[in-house]
Amino acid sequence: MVDNPNTPEEAAAAATECSLGSGPWAPEVLAEDAERLANFRENRLGVPWDEARVWLEGWGSRDAGPPPIREL
Repeated sequence: MVDNPNTPEEAAAAATECSLGSGPWAPEVLAEDAERLANFRENRLGVPWDEARVWLEGWGSRDAGPPPIREL
């Protein structure tokens, strides 16, 4: 686990990914985010609260998993 997730090195790495359009800024990732947002705005359905709550309660633990995703 990272003690300080906001180090200058991590900030520089994130800036590089952003400028290169990779990682979370990759075009296909941004397109998926836009599709999910449009879908939510249309039908107001998101991740069930029980799944989100379990995920939030796991923050900071060694076995914290990725966020829950509602299938489109």
